Amino acid sequence: MNIAIRADSSVSIGSGHVMRCLALAAELKGRGHDILFMSADIKGHLAGLIKEQGHHITLLPRQQEDVAVDHTNSWLGVPWQKDAELCQRIVKSTAKLDWLIVDHYGIDARWEASMAQHVESILVIDDLANRPHQCDLLLDQTVGRNAVNYLHWLERGDTEILLGSQFSLLRQEFPALRKKALEARCQRHGVSNILLTMGGMDLDNISEKILDALAMAIDQAWQVTVVLGAGAPHYHSLQEKLAQYNFGVELLSSVNNMAHLMAKADLAIGAAGTTSWERCCLGLPTILIQTAENQHLVAEELSTLGAVIFIGEGRQLKSESILDALAYAEDHLMGLSTAASQICDGRGAGRVADYIALNKRVILRIVTQSDIELIYKWQSEHGARRYSRNTEVPAYEHHESWFLKRVSSPDPYLIIMLEGVPVGVLRLDKLSIDSEYEVSILISSDYYGRGVVTAALTKLRQRYPSITIVAEVHEENESSRALFEKLGYKQSNGEYYSYSDGSNGI
Repeated sequence: MNIAIRADSSVSIGSGHVMRCLALAAELKGRGHDILFMSADIKGHLAGLIKEQGHHITLLPRQQEDVAVDHTNSWLGVPWQKDAELCQRIVKSTAKLDWLIVDHYGIDARWEASMAQHVESILVIDDLANRPHQCDLLLDQTVGRNAVNYLHWLERGDTEILLGSQFSLLRQEFPALRKKALEARCQRHGVSNILLTMGGMDLDNISEKILDALAMAIDQAWQVTVVLGAGAPHYHSLQEKLAQYNFGVELLSSVNNMAHLMAKADLAIGAAGTTSWERCCLGLPTILIQTAENQHLVAEELSTLGAVIFIGEGRQLKSESILDALAYAEDHLMGLSTAASQICDGRGAGRVADYIALNKRVILRIVTQSDIELIYKWQSEHGARRYSRNTEVPAYEHHESWFLKRVSSPDPYLIIMLEGVPVGVLRLDKLSIDSEYEVSILISSDYYGRGVVTAALTKLRQRYPSITIVAEVHEENESSRALFEKLGYKQSNGEYYSYSDGSNGI
């Protein structure tokens, strides 16, 4: 597929939007798709990094007078019509786009609608839920986010939504180190290595404020690693001051091993931006600081879940708050680590990439009586019932009797369609607990290994967001175990996996 991404990075915007898009782009490129970035030509753009990772990029021209034209859209820097016109020219000059991915606070439904006729599908990445969108798919990786937050912002009734931290867009290095990092944390006691990351630009120089506070502590036997972007406005002044501190401190820029730095650290002090999910993936205990208004929800949710120590807004930060949080963290490292690790497993980019690949190709439709023979054929295929409770293929008359009762049940019974062809069946059976359903899946052997189950289960969750879905997986069925874990299901009671977005029922 041909995929374009519209995202910006700058001194004022920061690098988070482009970095999470790069994580998704890496997954898509690994699946053989071609990626083109469209980014504004402004100070702090990441064109070099984008090229280094093997993607194409076109910089959108920005003139100084443009910035003064549209005071209402400081994120975009120009009127949305001008930005859309520039992007339309680029898109028209390339092969037909299968997907346009938009990750930009300055873009809304007007821009998206103007691009719709030039692309097959649009994915919007958002975490504000504060403006209208017109897209095929919306992704919000905020922990605890609910679909009701977007109820009045989606202008199309058929927009599909991916919500929650299981879809956090992290680079592959983070899930690759997760197991090793979590195991190592169980062997650590106390804080000796601190990682300080206040965002790539750190416009308010909060890093220096934190280092000054740490210097006031009685016990200063720490090694502090500070990470800033090479273009950070306070980088050089902070570098000159490092020798004044009475503990070990190192300043790094343009790092390409952030996962290793996080795995090595005992504690992080950091901003509540996109790196929040990276720290959670590796179970890194964190003292969290808000550096922008849009980070407040994330900070509050992570604090409520016991994954971080949230000490407020960076500009109002007091030294006492930092030292108090540090003392608390020393005594609660393992609890913070465990809570953080349960929020994000680092596989979100792969889940989103899988969904993009199959979104338009896989749909679910209700089973009808005319499907009786087709479903019996799938049940009769060699090995189809290998891991079922009853491994024997039923006689046709028994299947017919059961089937006719099942299609009249109010519980969901759905045919999985791949590009218009029926390839499997998916069933939900209500359990004794309210809003809890057991899922059963049967796929034709002709379609094994093509990602159909991943797409079908994702669509099932979107179709019924307010139920708990339970799956019984045979202990020898390793592929199914891996699949349910990949999709964010939690193992419980031996062979059972469950996933829940709420508790309101179908």
